[in-house]
Amino acid sequence: MKRSLIVVVVGAVLLFGLQLLGDYNASAFTNVPWALSLAVLGVILAILGAVAYRLLLGGATGRFIMIPLMVIIANGVAEIVIGSDQAYPWLTLWLIIPYVIACWFGAVIAIALAKLSSVRTGNQNQ
Repeated sequence: MKRSLIVVVVGAVLLFGLQLLGDYNASAFTNVPWALSLAVLGVILAILGAVAYRLLLGGATGRFIMIPLMVIIANGVAEIVIGSDQAYPWLTLWLIIPYVIACWFGAVIAIALAKLSSVRTGNQNQ
Protein backbone atom coordinates (compact mmCIF):
# COMPACT_ATOMS: atom_id res chain seq x y z
CA MET A 1 0.00 0.00 0.00
CA LYS A 2 2.86 2.35 0.81
CA ARG A 3 4.42 1.79 -2.61
CA SER A 4 1.11 2.43 -4.36
CA LEU A 5 0.63 5.65 -2.40
CA ILE A 6 4.11 6.80 -3.43
CA VAL A 7 3.37 5.96 -7.08
CA VAL A 8 0.11 7.95 -6.97
CA VAL A 9 1.75 10.97 -5.31
CA VAL A 10 4.77 10.97 -7.66
CA GLY A 11 2.47 10.63 -10.69
CA ALA A 12 0.31 13.52 -9.45
CA VAL A 13 3.37 15.69 -8.84
CA LEU A 14 4.73 14.93 -12.33
CA LEU A 15 1.40 15.74 -13.98
CA PHE A 16 0.98 18.92 -11.93
CA GLY A 17 4.55 19.92 -12.81
CA LEU A 18 3.78 19.43 -16.48
CA GLN A 19 0.69 21.62 -16.16
CA LEU A 20 2.61 24.27 -14.24
CA LEU A 21 5.39 24.24 -16.84
CA GLY A 22 2.83 24.59 -19.64
CA ASP A 23 1.15 27.50 -17.89
CA TYR A 24 4.46 29.19 -17.07
CA ASN A 25 5.75 28.86 -20.67
CA ALA A 26 2.45 29.32 -22.47
CA SER A 27 4.00 31.67 -25.03
CA ALA A 28 6.31 28.87 -26.20
CA PHE A 29 3.28 26.94 -27.46
CA THR A 30 1.70 29.69 -29.57
CA ASN A 31 3.16 28.40 -32.85
CA VAL A 32 2.55 24.72 -32.13
CA PRO A 33 -0.40 23.22 -34.04
CA TRP A 34 -3.23 22.22 -31.71
CA ALA A 35 -3.35 18.68 -33.11
CA LEU A 36 0.34 18.16 -32.35
CA SER A 37 0.01 19.47 -28.81
CA LEU A 38 -3.00 17.22 -28.16
CA ALA A 39 -1.17 14.21 -29.58
CA VAL A 40 1.88 14.87 -27.41
CA LEU A 41 -0.31 15.31 -24.33
CA GLY A 42 -2.12 12.06 -25.10
CA VAL A 43 1.15 10.17 -25.45
CA ILE A 44 2.49 11.66 -22.20
CA LEU A 45 -0.69 10.69 -20.34
CA ALA A 46 -0.66 7.19 -21.84
CA ILE A 47 2.96 6.71 -20.77
CA LEU A 48 2.10 7.98 -17.29
CA GLY A 49 -0.80 5.52 -17.07
CA ALA A 50 1.28 2.61 -18.36
CA VAL A 51 4.16 3.25 -15.96
CA ALA A 52 1.78 3.76 -13.05
CA TYR A 53 -0.05 0.53 -13.86
CA ARG A 54 3.21 -1.44 -13.89
CA LEU A 55 4.42 0.12 -10.61
CA LEU A 56 1.17 -0.01 -8.65
CA LEU A 57 0.54 -3.04 -6.47
CA GLY A 58 -2.66 -5.05 -6.28
CA GLY A 59 -5.10 -6.45 -8.76
CA ALA A 60 -6.14 -4.86 -12.02
CA THR A 61 -9.29 -3.33 -10.51
CA GLY A 62 -7.34 -1.65 -7.72
CA ARG A 63 -4.78 -0.32 -10.16
CA PHE A 64 -7.49 1.05 -12.46
CA ILE A 65 -9.02 2.80 -9.46
CA MET A 66 -5.70 4.30 -8.29
CA ILE A 67 -4.70 5.67 -11.70
CA PRO A 68 -7.48 8.30 -11.70
CA LEU A 69 -6.37 9.43 -8.25
CA MET A 70 -3.18 10.81 -9.81
CA VAL A 71 -5.16 12.87 -12.29
CA ILE A 72 -7.76 14.00 -9.74
CA ILE A 73 -5.06 15.16 -7.32
CA ALA A 74 -2.97 16.87 -10.02
CA ASN A 75 -5.88 18.65 -11.68
CA GLY A 76 -7.44 19.58 -8.34
CA VAL A 77 -4.20 21.21 -7.22
CA ALA A 78 -3.80 22.84 -10.65
CA GLU A 79 -7.29 24.32 -10.38
CA ILE A 80 -6.43 25.77 -6.98
CA VAL A 81 -2.92 27.01 -7.85
CA ILE A 82 -3.20 27.95 -11.54
CA GLY A 83 -6.95 28.19 -12.06
CA SER A 84 -8.85 27.89 -15.31
CA ASP A 85 -9.28 30.36 -18.12
CA GLN A 86 -12.01 32.85 -17.21
CA ALA A 87 -13.82 32.01 -20.42
CA TYR A 88 -13.91 28.33 -19.41
CA PRO A 89 -14.50 28.10 -15.66
CA TRP A 90 -13.57 24.79 -14.02
CA LEU A 91 -12.03 23.53 -17.27
CA THR A 92 -9.11 21.95 -15.41
CA LEU A 93 -11.54 19.84 -13.42
CA TRP A 94 -13.51 18.83 -16.52
CA LEU A 95 -10.26 17.73 -18.17
CA ILE A 96 -9.96 14.99 -15.55
CA ILE A 97 -12.27 12.83 -17.69
CA PRO A 98 -10.21 12.72 -20.92
CA TYR A 99 -6.94 12.62 -18.95
CA VAL A 100 -8.10 9.52 -17.06
CA ILE A 101 -9.22 7.87 -20.29
CA ALA A 102 -5.78 8.52 -21.82
CA CYS A 103 -4.06 7.09 -18.73
CA TRP A 104 -6.31 4.01 -18.81
CA PHE A 105 -5.47 3.58 -22.48
CA GLY A 106 -1.78 3.53 -21.56
CA ALA A 107 -2.50 0.99 -18.82
CA VAL A 108 -4.30 -1.27 -21.32
CA ILE A 109 -1.30 -1.03 -23.65
CA ALA A 110 0.97 -1.98 -20.72
CA ILE A 111 -1.22 -5.02 -20.02
CA ALA A 112 -1.16 -6.04 -23.68
CA LEU A 113 2.62 -5.66 -23.90
CA ALA A 114 3.09 -7.69 -20.72
CA LYS A 115 0.84 -10.46 -22.07
CA LEU A 116 2.67 -10.43 -25.40
CA SER A 117 6.02 -10.60 -23.63
CA SER A 118 4.89 -13.52 -21.46
CA VAL A 119 3.59 -15.40 -24.50
CA ARG A 120 6.87 -14.89 -26.34
CA THR A 121 8.96 -16.08 -23.40
CA GLY A 122 6.61 -18.92 -22.49
CA ASN A 123 5.84 -17.51 -19.02
CA GLN A 124 2.06 -17.46 -18.63
CA ASN A 125 2.02 -16.20 -15.03
CA GLN A 126 2.07 -12.44 -15.72
